[in-house]
Amino acid sequence: MTKEDDKPSEYVGEISHWSQIILRQKGLYSHELQPGMNEILADYFFLKFLIDAGWYTFTGELTLPDGRLLFCIETTMYLAGRPK
Repeated sequence: MTKEDDKPSEYVGEISHWSQIILRQKGLYSHELQPGMNEILADYFFLKFLIDAGWYTFTGELTLPDGRLLFCIETTMYLAGRPK
């Protein structure tokens, strides 16, 4: 997570340990990736009084245990937090 030109914050862990990340295969919820199509959903919220207003970039990378990159995603959004 990076706010505008600030230094990035990094959070690293196994995908199964992040309760905010939900996996589904064929509409059924799962705790691990399986061959075929997988849906990856994220359920986050930010408390307005705890963050500064501004543009934030979120980058996610999923790597396999051997270090190979499986996929990555990046999105930028404006969070209406505390006024500057």
